[in-house]
Amino acid sequence: MPVIVLLSLLVSPLLAVRWARWLAILQQKEYRLDRLWAFLHSDEGKYELRRILPRVSDFTRTGLKRPKLTARVLSVAALSGLALTIQISSTIYASVFAATLSPDLGRWLVGVGLAYLLLPLTVVIGSIPSVFISTLITLKTLRQAQQLLNKGQPKIIGVGGSYGKTSTKHLLHHFLSQKYSVFVTPRSFNTKLSVAQSIVAGYDNQEIALLEYGAYIRGEIEYLTGWFQPQMAVETGFTPQHLSLFGNRENSILAESELIAALPENGVVFCNGADNGAVEICEVGTQKSHAQIKMYSGPNSLLNFDDVKVDRLGHLVISWQGKKMKTKLIGRQYVVNLQAAFLVSQELGLTSAEIQSAAESFVPNDSFILGSMLRTGAYLIDDGGTSNPMGFAAALELLGELPYARKILVTAGMIDLGEESRQIHFQLAKRAKELGLTVVHVGIDGLDEFAEVFEQELVKDLSAAQVLLAHTNEDTVVLLEGKVPKILETQLGMLKGKAV
Repeated sequence: MPVIVLLSLLVSPLLAVRWARWLAILQQKEYRLDRLWAFLHSDEGKYELRRILPRVSDFTRTGLKRPKLTARVLSVAALSGLALTIQISSTIYASVFAATLSPDLGRWLVGVGLAYLLLPLTVVIGSIPSVFISTLITLKTLRQAQQLLNKGQPKIIGVGGSYGKTSTKHLLHHFLSQKYSVFVTPRSFNTKLSVAQSIVAGYDNQEIALLEYGAYIRGEIEYLTGWFQPQMAVETGFTPQHLSLFGNRENSILAESELIAALPENGVVFCNGADNGAVEICEVGTQKSHAQIKMYSGPNSLLNFDDVKVDRLGHLVISWQGKKMKTKLIGRQYVVNLQAAFLVSQELGLTSAEIQSAAESFVPNDSFILGSMLRTGAYLIDDGGTSNPMGFAAALELLGELPYARKILVTAGMIDLGEESRQIHFQLAKRAKELGLTVVHVGIDGLDEFAEVFEQELVKDLSAAQVLLAHTNEDTVVLLEGKVPKILETQLGMLKGKAV
């Protein structure tokens, strides 16, 4: 076998690992070039571009970053894989058969090296046909969904905000289901295609439709409300998220206000009055719609709880209208979500008994912070998945409040924070230090800021993190904040015992 062919076979695993990683990254960014471009300007994105050689863990099942298998990613994989195969095959042919005297190793090195370095671009180009197909599918699905809602004529309640949308939506679904038939979009589905697909798959003439409206740039929420106009809205709050896409705070506020602006004149928006950004969003939006603003929290709140506390496991306990209710929600940050659910339920005619019953019977799903005991005896607070500055800060305060001798924070930092990334991560690191936390940082974004604050105390090696978590005990509470590497996620999954 020619030496160059043998070398090509040896290099193929490196190509496969890099190819799988970039397919996963593109999928994670929802095949959007704007999100991918913002990612490439982040610390994590720059690291990925510089990450030429794979690690040993990349060749393991738990260490390899790979996409979830969907029809779209398989089509992108097929096209980019075909392009990559043609690139490598032509390089081998030119190096082995086109050389007049002997195989040209230099030509092979240049050809394969360029194919390897430009592989992210090959994956992006391979996704272009799927963008056109997705656009056509989206338009068709939006029309089908609109027809279904026009026929059923449900009261559409839109949930918006840069944090707390999904948890508030699921709480509202549970509360309002005490009296009405309610359709709700699953999980955190809030894009035009995911919302439309959810309606087509699940709407069956329910009386209320709870839709979540999300955006990365201005105009996206306005477009979605053009298909599904809400009669009521809930504004959950504002935090500097996705600023690398919005550009600045003003654009983010204007984008979020598009939901409020779409309300009819007799519409109502329930606003998180404890969040100045949310109040600003509602005021900007109602300049166009003239909808009524009702505050469910803050100094002008129309609904308040008499007493709020958390137990040893962080479960929220509240009192309202003389009744004490122990909920299964973990953390004080869910007080405002509950206030929204209570006030909207009152507006729509639920009795106090129905509202109180809903508060006690609600079982959080994976859109909420979840608690479980580890087999080591430690208590795990799982705030995994996406992370935002407000949620991160609230989880730190919860951790500080719980009565455990040892408190561990495990995080990989937050993405899409743009120019405010350093300041936000630095403030969170300072607060974690003040609370006396042991911090495990296993990502790129925010690593420098946490290292600056914690210095040698910061645990940033994956193997050291695994050892630390394996040797926890009943005096330990662990907070998992945001996405972490698969290998650590798998270890925590194996250590998990019963949910609490």
